[in-house]
Formats: sequence, structure tokens, C-alpha cells
Amino acid sequence: MESKKRKRDDKAQSQDGRDDAHLPRITYHTVHKSFDRLFKERSLEETKRLVRHKLKLASDADVGLEQWREGRLIDLEDDEDFAAFGALARTVRSLEVRVTVDGEGPFMAISHQRNSKRRDHHPSLPRYQYHNNTKAPTTQTLL
Repeated sequence: MESKKRKRDDKAQSQDGRDDAHLPRITYHTVHKSFDRLFKERSLEETKRLVRHKLKLASDADVGLEQWREGRLIDLEDDEDFAAFGALARTVRSLEVRVTVDGEGPFMAISHQRNSKRRDHHPSLPRYQYHNNTKAPTTQTLL
């Protein structure tokens, strides 16, 4: 006797039928939080909409995105930047993206010292340099 229940497929699939198991994971870092998403977006604007929705921002909020790659911040400002980002995303398992909202400063803005030892960056985040070759402040942690 056949069950009327739908059997679960071994592969995780999205609603549009794509195989989610092979999608890269994008970690978005904001001032107040970090979150992961599987890379399904097909445009920069769609990605910004996803970020606005997750952060519960107004639909017209100015969202800036930069990817971390090899210790540098790479702007995601236009469709060509997004195309290069998408090409890279298809070759790796995960990527890191820094998010700024309405021109707020970098999320790593407050300095702290512990036990007289300086910490250059938050230990869970990659070291980076700004793409214009200016140095980042030396003692930084996440807010």
C-alpha cells in the first residue's frame, strides 16, 4: 500500500528546483550582526533587497556591499562587480561580505584592549586592507 505522504528527496532543493547542497555560503557582516545565506541571487539589486529584508530596513535604505578576498575589500557597486563576484562564488564554498547601511562607518570601529595585549581584528574575521591601500586601524573588534 502506497503512502500519500511525499517522500523527502536525499538532495536539498530550493523551491525553484535548484540543488542547494552545491551553492556557496555567503556570510554577511553588519554593524550589529552577521548572518549566512546560500548564494541564490542573480543581481546586485536582488542581493541588496535580501540584506534590507534581513535587517528589516526600509526598501530605499542605502546598502553598501564589499567582499573580502585575499585580505582586501572589493566593492560590489554595479552589475559588472556582481558578475565577477558570482563567477568567484561558483568556484568556492563560502565568501565573506561586509555590509554598510546609509553611509555608517565600518563595522569594526571600536578599540578595546584586553590584558595589555592588542588585538588587530576580531578573531573570527579575516584580516583585510582597504582597496585604496590605506591601512585599517590597528586595534579593532566587532561592536
